[in-house]
Amino acid sequence: MTLKSCLCINSNAVSNAESALLSAQQQLDDTIITVPYDSVVSEVLVEPQEQVGALQPIVRILRQDTRSQIEVLIDESLATHLAIGSHHVASVPALSIDTLDVTLQEITANNSQLTTYRTTFVTNDVLRNAIDGLSATVSISITPSNTGFRWFIPHGSYLIMPKGEAYLFRIDEQEQRLEQVAIKIGDFNEEGVFVSGELKEGQWVVSRGVKYLSNGQTVHAGVNRPELINE
Repeated sequence: MTLKSCLCINSNAVSNAESALLSAQQQLDDTIITVPYDSVVSEVLVEPQEQVGALQPIVRILRQDTRSQIEVLIDESLATHLAIGSHHVASVPALSIDTLDVTLQEITANNSQLTTYRTTFVTNDVLRNAIDGLSATVSISITPSNTGFRWFIPHGSYLIMPKGEAYLFRIDEQEQRLEQVAIKIGDFNEEGVFVSGELKEGQWVVSRGVKYLSNGQTVHAGVNRPELINE
């Protein structure tokens, strides 16, 4: 073998090694994921050295430079009285936050439950320690304050009419009849609303099916629930 042929063989070996090195470097680069914004890893979805497919999620990340979102299901009778951009108050127990200003961003119909709407609130400040899945409570307000709104009643126990008037049905235990009572609605949350009206402690009100009732209907206030007497 001549010196010239040895140099040619060595040159080819170097070229092949450089190509192999470049390919290995490209494969290594493919294993590095860079996020173009400040964030933290909230969950790892695969095990180390596990083979993954194209477009398969491998981690969940949470941006640290954006406001957090809170989703709440509300009764349809209240959804029409909320305005996009209105301000409300939330709390996040896991972060020891009792008062958090939030803004209503979106209202959409909930296809799985036709009587509820899905509302999305965004925090007015960035929550850097928040992660996906944390529980939050939102106190939604459609009036300036709760002053004078003493009574708390569950969703489903009142009706809001198209012009904005609201009422519930109180049970007259002596007459065994329904009595329609006008109310004003204050703040509300996922469980119910604060109202004001001519109500007294200990009185019975109908908590379900109020849209099927009418003033003066005869009922029987049973041990567990009132029963409608069909006349």
